[in-house]
Amino acid sequence: MEICPIKAIVAVILSALVHIQIVHSRIGSQSEHLHQALIRKSSVMLEPYINQLNNLKIVLASSSPRRSQLLKSIGLKFEVIPSDFDESSVPVSKFKNYGDFVSELAYKKAMEVSDLLREENHEADLIIGADTIVTINDMVLGKPKDEEEAKEFLSKLSGNTHSVFTGVAILSKGRNSRFSNQTEVTFSKLTPEVISAYVKTGEPLDKAGAYGIQGKGGSLIEKVSGDPFNVVGFPLSAFCTHLIQDVLPLPTGN
Repeated sequence: MEICPIKAIVAVILSALVHIQIVHSRIGSQSEHLHQALIRKSSVMLEPYINQLNNLKIVLASSSPRRSQLLKSIGLKFEVIPSDFDESSVPVSKFKNYGDFVSELAYKKAMEVSDLLREENHEADLIIGADTIVTINDMVLGKPKDEEEAKEFLSKLSGNTHSVFTGVAILSKGRNSRFSNQTEVTFSKLTPEVISAYVKTGEPLDKAGAYGIQGKGGSLIEKVSGDPFNVVGFPLSAFCTHLIQDVLPLPTGN
């Protein structure tokens, strides 16, 4: 008896989905231990300052739930006011490197929220902006516009190493800081069936590069060189270092 081609395709995709779930569950526990260790390190770094910080009005100029989750994990209290800054107004060709590009975007986003607060006669003691891009072969992969583009992005990443750049800006009444962090990520070789199955989960559609390292996309990754939280969208350790060195302690009375 011949198998209907459509049923055969569905069977292959379902098999790929099961494979992703199994690999994700195996990798998940290992990455969770690493993530918890990195969070503990960042929490310890901020411990001498956490009481002062949590008496300040801190604003995160990003709607990313992943960035919010990471900042909450180290004990910070803040308000989320997403920036509406138009990223396309800053051409990447103006910059010598991608690090400068993302740190400028982060700064522009933080400044946009700062200006908004000022117009409403409000102030914040600290405003945090961030932006993340994925690059491969001198191409920038943003968030895919649809499933087909997500498949194209994942096909480019398959079996190759790409770079993830996150820029962070910290604005305060006295001192500012901005920096970028780079992480190298190597993907396993992905079959078209695995790519289709992963895209069908919906996870890639709101993420730069069309994957989420903290989700099922982690099962597609062979190697990470650098801070894995940078790939999630916020380099916690570097943020704590720059906050302490460049901004803290804030003047009393702020």
